[in-house]
Amino acid sequence: MKGIGTICNFAAVIVAALIGIILKKGIKENIREGIMHTCGLSVIFIGIAGAVANLLTIKNGSLETQKSLLLVISLVIGTALGEWINIEKKMDLLGSRIKSLFKNKDDTGFVDGFVTSSIIICVGAMAVLGPIYDVVLNDPSILFVKSMLDFVIILIIAAVYGWGVLFSSVSLLIYQGIITIAAVFIEPYFTQSMVENISVTGSVIIFCVGYNIAFGKKFRVGNMIFAMFIPVLWEIFYKII
Repeated sequence: MKGIGTICNFAAVIVAALIGIILKKGIKENIREGIMHTCGLSVIFIGIAGAVANLLTIKNGSLETQKSLLLVISLVIGTALGEWINIEKKMDLLGSRIKSLFKNKDDTGFVDGFVTSSIIICVGAMAVLGPIYDVVLNDPSILFVKSMLDFVIILIIAAVYGWGVLFSSVSLLIYQGIITIAAVFIEPYFTQSMVENISVTGSVIIFCVGYNIAFGKKFRVGNMIFAMFIPVLWEIFYKII
């Protein structure tokens, strides 16, 4: 069944968020803060590892870079488009509206929890490649692995931020659902090169997410999301011409 991976991922996020919310009451503030900084540091190194694995190759006994030009182009164009639309501000407003609907005015971490968790589980190579593999190759295994990773991450974040994190499951369902539908149309253009370029761009953005968590918000990561799709458009354009 196409889309089963996204459904599994959606369910994993809901369960993890609910467990995290329950655990939040028993965790002291200083422990929650320490957990978040550690989590941010872990995400940073995950991003670095993914970027280095796709950017560097060993040729004739020496390191060489590859895909760096498309990476820069993807980040510049994608971020410029995201800043123009101001995706992150819209996510903040959406989080505030959800918070007001549930009359959670005293929950100061609601919006931050919603935005941070939505970005973490939606930005990254697995969130894009998972639905594509599910449709094109009938292989949901990437999303099954992502479900397990998201479960751990969301549980930790929910234990810090609370109820806002639960609603990131809706962001994930919409985001990966759209990619699942779009994958039907990009199937003829799917290549290994596309996979690698999406992976390196997603890894760099993941690094930015980790930096924000560990050291305070410096990057408007929500406005960088479109960078993930520039490699897809590049492959389609390259095949057409």
